[in-house]
Amino acid sequence: MAIKECNKNCCGCGACADICPKGAISLKEDDETFRYPVIDKEKCINCSLCEKTCPLNFSNFQSYASVKSYVGTYKSKDVIYDSSSGGAFTAIYQTYYRGGYVVYGAQYEDHFKVVHGRAETEDECKKFRKSKYIQSDTVGCFNKIEDDLKAGKKVLFSGVSCQCAALISYLDTKKVSRDNLVTVSILCHGVPSQALFDKYIKEEEEKEKAHVCEFRFKNKEADRNKVNSRTAWVEFSNGHKYIRTREKDPFLRGYYSRLFYRPSCAVCHFTCKERVSDFTIADAWGIEKVKPDYRPIEGVSLLLFNTEKARDAFETIKTVMDLEEVSSEWALTSQRLFRAPTDMHRNRDKFFELLKRTSFRKAVFECTKPPLKQRLWRMIPESIRGKLRSVVKG
Repeated sequence: MAIKECNKNCCGCGACADICPKGAISLKEDDETFRYPVIDKEKCINCSLCEKTCPLNFSNFQSYASVKSYVGTYKSKDVIYDSSSGGAFTAIYQTYYRGGYVVYGAQYEDHFKVVHGRAETEDECKKFRKSKYIQSDTVGCFNKIEDDLKAGKKVLFSGVSCQCAALISYLDTKKVSRDNLVTVSILCHGVPSQALFDKYIKEEEEKEKAHVCEFRFKNKEADRNKVNSRTAWVEFSNGHKYIRTREKDPFLRGYYSRLFYRPSCAVCHFTCKERVSDFTIADAWGIEKVKPDYRPIEGVSLLLFNTEKARDAFETIKTVMDLEEVSSEWALTSQRLFRAPTDMHRNRDKFFELLKRTSFRKAVFECTKPPLKQRLWRMIPESIRGKLRSVVKG
């Protein structure tokens, strides 16, 4: 898709803004708060570099025929606690950082703004741990990686698939060698906007009458002696701390309901078995069905070694992770996102209309109410529902 014809299929990677030699492209929010490229026609010289870089034109996929697939967890429980799933990303960045690489990943800045940052120390790499269910700002990041590679440095980049594809397209368009680049893609359901998350945080702070000082997706703190990584940890400046569930927290509820993802996520170009990156990491959802000893709700990594570069690191990674090989056939079919894009919630458009005149919380709960038939069914006592199920089955 040419940047001049950019529409809702745009994934918002920002590579076009980075590659423009005249600085003619900036990203602006639309009425749904997602950022899209806008061209200053007075500055544009029609060089078409933006079109060549756009990841929607990406075709340099890795064949899945040689993918090696593993599930497992980091050997340190502390690392698992501080990770989104089983600690695979920590094992990867430690391997490459100690091999002399600079590391790029998504981090929080300035009160939960998610941006792609650069790390030169192992402590700085820790900022990239944990999921951040918001689209990160990568503008300026590709320029920095280009400079690092041209200076002879080695780079490890982590991001969602469209961001990895954007970086590869950017470097290829600039004719910058990728020999010293290793990429890690995180399997992605879809991305909400930063502005939506900001609105959510502001409302929670007004409700609590205190600032949010810590927010963690994929919480690993036990609640009632159980760990559920589909919860979030929220801590306020007044000392109050909460574990938020997807049923009661509006952001989690909307996120897991696919209510406010970016439109392009519904037609994602990268939800296929073919891979764009050297590594792919994800939660090993469903592994308990074939290997009952694992509890993915507490954090188990699915780790795919897609290229020879990645496979060369296997021996080092397995010194810090307990890994078990699984068939790539299972790995590449266990997650729906290897087959098809995310289905958007039926009330997505209604949500954004409501948001113009009501609060984030009210818009989410109004749009995610179960259908009337389902609500009526839940009002029936479980003992009677059981008898009705038996009648239907009979």
